[in-house]
Amino acid sequence: MEFWQPGEQTHQGYTTNLSATGMHIATLHPLPPRSRLRIEVLHGERGFMVEGVVAHRRSVHPELARVTQPGMGVRFLTPAELISELFPAEAGGGQAASAEAGNANQPPASEPAEDARIFSVRFASARDFLGIYRRDILNGGLFVATGRPGRMHEVVSVELFPPDPVAQPVLVQARVVQRFQPQPGSGAILVGMGVELLDLPSILERLQPVVDRLEG
Repeated sequence: MEFWQPGEQTHQGYTTNLSATGMHIATLHPLPPRSRLRIEVLHGERGFMVEGVVAHRRSVHPELARVTQPGMGVRFLTPAELISELFPAEAGGGQAASAEAGNANQPPASEPAEDARIFSVRFASARDFLGIYRRDILNGGLFVATGRPGRMHEVVSVELFPPDPVAQPVLVQARVVQRFQPQPGSGAILVGMGVELLDLPSILERLQPVVDRLEG
C-alpha cells in the first residue's frame, strides 16, 4: 500500500488490520495525529483508494524497530463527511440519517456518563468491534468520539460495551494522548480524544472471550 498527503512525498507501508472503518498502517514514516492522508491499497490486480485521518501514531526508536513496528491507526472518512466539507448546509440531514441507521462506518459512539471522566463506548456491530479491536485496541490505543474530551495526560475510565449479548461491559483505564476539539468554523471533522490503554495485557485478557465468541 501507499499513502501520501496532497502535494507531499508518497510513502509505502503495509497493513494486517483492515476493516470498513479504518486500518493500522505499519510504516517507518507515521504521520502526526489529525493528519489527513490518501491511501491506495493494492492486492494483486485489485485495490481501492480512500481518504482518512490519523487517529493515533506509534513511533519507535530505530534500534527497536525489529521488535516493535512503528505505524499509525487511521480512521477512514465516510462519504457523508467528505460531502459535508463541500456542502456544509447539506450536512445536517445526511449525518442524522446515518446516525439513526447505525452506520457501521462511523466511529464507535460514546458519551460521558454521570461522572464526566467515565466514557461509555458502544459499537455498531460485531464487525465494527472486531475491526477496531484488531486495528486499535491490540496496539494499545483507541479513539473515543465525544464532545467533551479529557485533558491531555488525564487518566480517564472508558466503559466498553461489546456487541455481544453474553458479555458484560468492560471498564478500562486510559490516558488521554490526543484531543480533537475543533473550533467553530474550522471545518475539522474529528471530535473526541485518542487514548492510550493502560494495563493492556489485562484488557486483552478480558476481551479475548468476547473476541472468540464474535469470531466463532
